[in-house]
Amino acid sequence: MRFQRKFGILGWFWVIVVCLPVFLLPYVFAYTRHIHTYAVIMLILWAILGLLNILSLRFVYWELDSSSFRIHRLWHVKEIDWDNVTQIGNFHPNYISSNYLEIHYIRSAPRSNLGSITANPADRASFLAAMRRLAHQAKFDV
Repeated sequence: MRFQRKFGILGWFWVIVVCLPVFLLPYVFAYTRHIHTYAVIMLILWAILGLLNILSLRFVYWELDSSSFRIHRLWHVKEIDWDNVTQIGNFHPNYISSNYLEIHYIRSAPRSNLGSITANPADRASFLAAMRRLAHQAKFDV
């Protein structure tokens, strides 16, 4: 099963970041006599940065199957076996309305490490149901 990242408020923030220079550049050219080249370059770079962040939101997804849990970020894939998942809970335990989940895992040697993954799936209820079904040994704090 594949779960896409939620667009949410962060996505709309980056849409505003992209739109601001797009609407600001014609205003600057129309109402100012002298504009620095650096200001134009900064506005263009600001718009490109926002556009890249919007595109990166589309290329982050989580894939769950019977053997492992995979996180895809552009061309980088991280795979965690279900046996290594230890705990699943809210990213901010004090904020019940937080949509972010934190998935803790432990890997044994030779690739031993302890870590966590933050997930914000668009369909949180289905994501949690699949996690409960596949990671039955994990502790759930949700």
